[in-house]
Amino acid sequence: MKVLLIYPYFLETRLQVEDVSIVPQGVYYIAALLKKHGYDVQILNWHAINEAPHKIKDRLIETQPDVIGFSILHANRWGGIEIARIARQINPDIKIVFGGIGATFLWEHFLGHFPEIDYVVLGEGEYTFLNLVTCLNDGEKIRLNILKALHTVGTDRSFETKMQRSSVIWINSPIRLNISTTSMSR
Repeated sequence: MKVLLIYPYFLETRLQVEDVSIVPQGVYYIAALLKKHGYDVQILNWHAINEAPHKIKDRLIETQPDVIGFSILHANRWGGIEIARIARQINPDIKIVFGGIGATFLWEHFLGHFPEIDYVVLGEGEYTFLNLVTCLNDGEKIRLNILKALHTVGTDRSFETKMQRSSVIWINSPIRLNISTTSMSR
């Protein structure tokens, strides 16, 4: 399974580009954990890719990822949404995951208004993201798809999964359940 971890661009010009040009350290932790478990992972620092937007589509076609994880602060959320839309146009089956401080605080907004976002990881995301990728890659994919298919049941917009380190994953679905996935770690 191919995973891209993207640090997206900011729409507005920053006064100090040094403040936003460095990928958050947590992205490297997530990549290292995924690689340790045998996944093909790339980190893309796209903080300035909007200066050459044609490269977005070209690179996504070239890499053909199965999952894209976005590191969302607050000011780069629109860059992440725009890249997610492009990725979904290229591959409608791609899984889009938002995480980071901005996603933790805006998860309801993301899932309620942007159907291209499949999952939002809250809090410390290393093991949560690993478990999600494992679910998507293994037999647990079936369980996630069944739960997502139950969209006609209930009124809540999210499916909650408790993860290690008090992290939570929210899935773009109208049903809310609590499921422990600690045993899914390899």
